[in-house]
Amino acid sequence: MPTLQDAKELVSPLEELVRELKSELNDSKGDFDRLVQLADELGELADELAETFGSINETLMDRIKEFRGNGAKSTSRRKTAVAS
Repeated sequence: MPTLQDAKELVSPLEELVRELKSELNDSKGDFDRLVQLADELGELADELAETFGSINETLMDRIKEFRGNGAKSTSRRKTAVAS
């Protein structure tokens, strides 16, 4: 099962692109084509990461709702069995 540590690894490519972007900004040449390229890559990775985390959240919430639903059914079955 994936962990939060695994999720942290997804952020590494973003951190690397941010470092490259900072480096390019500090470079006296100011290559705007490169800045645009890095910013586009950052945006795409950030969107992919947001989609991944959204999917993880949705899956977890669905599982929690399912668990709570089954727990409620299980409790009502126990009450019925005790009443009999």
